[in-house]
Amino acid sequence: MLTRPVLLAMVVLTSCGVLSANAETQLPPFGFSGMEFYKLDWNTHNLRIADINGDGLNDVVVANNARARIECLIQQTDLDAEEPSAPTEPNEFPNDARFKNRPFLAEKKIFSLELGDLNGDGRNDMVYYGDPRELVVVYQNADGGWGTRKTFDITDGPTKQAGIAIGDVNGDDLNDIVLLATDGVYFIYQSATGKLGSPIKESGLPEGTIAIALRDFNGDSRLDLLYACANEAAPLCFRFQSPEGHLGPEARCKAPSIRTLALGDIDNDAVEELTDRVFQLVPESTEPLEPLSAPAFG
Repeated sequence: MLTRPVLLAMVVLTSCGVLSANAETQLPPFGFSGMEFYKLDWNTHNLRIADINGDGLNDVVVANNARARIECLIQQTDLDAEEPSAPTEPNEFPNDARFKNRPFLAEKKIFSLELGDLNGDGRNDMVYYGDPRELVVVYQNADGGWGTRKTFDITDGPTKQAGIAIGDVNGDDLNDIVLLATDGVYFIYQSATGKLGSPIKESGLPEGTIAIALRDFNGDSRLDLLYACANEAAPLCFRFQSPEGHLGPEARCKAPSIRTLALGDIDNDAVEELTDRVFQLVPESTEPLEPLSAPAFG
């Protein structure tokens, strides 16, 4: 019996030569190796993947509200340097050697967390919103550790995950912060000197907004703002960025009701796709999302 509740985080590794290529498409063979485990506490969420120590390898970052800290699982290069610890209890799994935990003490309950370069030095920084209510930015040092903190006194931020997005929303090639609020959205712009400005609040949200994301949804190489909504009629709402670096009016997309949303290029055509098939607010619905084209908005 385990002495404390844990959540087993499974890391799936890719390897070639498992599945045969399709004769028509000539896709390269691919497959998966065995699973690797790293144990985490219950109430762990907001999983993010990025290089957070400057070694060029992707690491794993998760918020651990059970301990009021952020678990930073640093990817190791020498997997044979340290053998996994032997189990001490029946049915206990040892941690695999690929990751080494470097926890960061947040001293608060975290609702949303995101990673990105927020001062133009090429290193991924960390931003999170939690309770006590404030937005916190933590900059990555040149030696790959966490350094200076900057806080913003924002009391009406998101209480759900996916309430923070990082990206260039004004066309200056610098990452900005977008923070969901209870009745609007905050924009925190990065200056040419790598400084974050004061929050600018824009009031008004699509009905039922529960999450935001920044992606290029129309192929113009500019980041657009997506609102994911608990709205059965139009759960997706977009604001497209203009050539002048301004976000345009809301453009709604008709689709089945959604509970969660994943974004990414899943067919290798350099165009973002959206999928919502992990959970459905309307389980009996089997209708696909309408294409992201002009007739879908209204």
